[in-house]
Amino acid sequence: MKDKTYVFSSLIIFICLFILLDIVIWKIPPMRYFDEEYPYWKEQKDYITEGGKDNEILFMGDSVIKVGILPEIISEKSYNIAIGGTTPVEMYYSLNAYLKNNKPPKKIFMAFSPIHYSHLEWYRTRTVYFHYLTFDEMMEAENIILKDDDLSFYEKPGLLWDDIECFLRFPNKYYLTIRNSKLKRNIENEEKYLSAREAQGKMFFPPVLNWELKYKENEYVTKGFQKRKSIDYYLKQILTLAKANNIEVFIIQMPINKITNESFIESGYSENFTNYMEELSRETDISIEINLPIYDTKLFDDYMHLSKKGAEIYTKNLKEKYNL
Repeated sequence: MKDKTYVFSSLIIFICLFILLDIVIWKIPPMRYFDEEYPYWKEQKDYITEGGKDNEILFMGDSVIKVGILPEIISEKSYNIAIGGTTPVEMYYSLNAYLKNNKPPKKIFMAFSPIHYSHLEWYRTRTVYFHYLTFDEMMEAENIILKDDDLSFYEKPGLLWDDIECFLRFPNKYYLTIRNSKLKRNIENEEKYLSAREAQGKMFFPPVLNWELKYKENEYVTKGFQKRKSIDYYLKQILTLAKANNIEVFIIQMPINKITNESFIESGYSENFTNYMEELSRETDISIEINLPIYDTKLFDDYMHLSKKGAEIYTKNLKEKYNL
């Protein structure tokens, strides 16, 4: 009897401590413990929900356009709401939130790395972990994502529960992150937040010195390009939402360098990606760039992201091409 009482008492104490830690985590400002990616997510979420914006042009997508477009060259009434690591999944909810709080833009230019048309590379480790979506949005997205062909029946309950644990900020998900941060990341994160806001949403990506010598083929490229149902679904949801608000959408391709291009071609990724863009072009009535521009390797800060000079060149080319 005493043993049962001890076990029961220990369990109650553990549950109480767990709940207490969870409450504490909810109270800690995320800017104090999340990594250097988080301030760009927060700045974007704040911007699209603040209200009162009257941009004529929005740039949407992942880090290749977040880094590669300089809105100040385009127009004072343009903003870059792209976020590093995202796919059309996050951008659909971003656009939906923007339109609920602001005047619809006239044009949207959207671009993703070819990898993010096929793989949810950072959905769980950033989108969910950073609490970007509301609970209803997350559950709606899970309902679509968990139907993807590459997920087995047995994986799905575990993935869903992991995401719910993150949403509820369970200590087992955040303790190490908080401990390692020592709650001292807020100053650096606030600087990044302000730099993005001042640059109309642009992200300044730290250069990787001599990245060409360290080049390693992305693991997703080696797996080849396959259309992912969830990404395709949300891409078309973006187009539907834009059309309902009389917004003209352009799917553009950000430049890649010669080394990455060779990797795409050799793996067959480039051919299959091009086929998908052609398929989208046939299925929709929007402007879609099919081919990836190839820029000199010297205009990149790593294997995918343009340098500041590269971004200037590309933005000016885009402005001229689309008469912006």
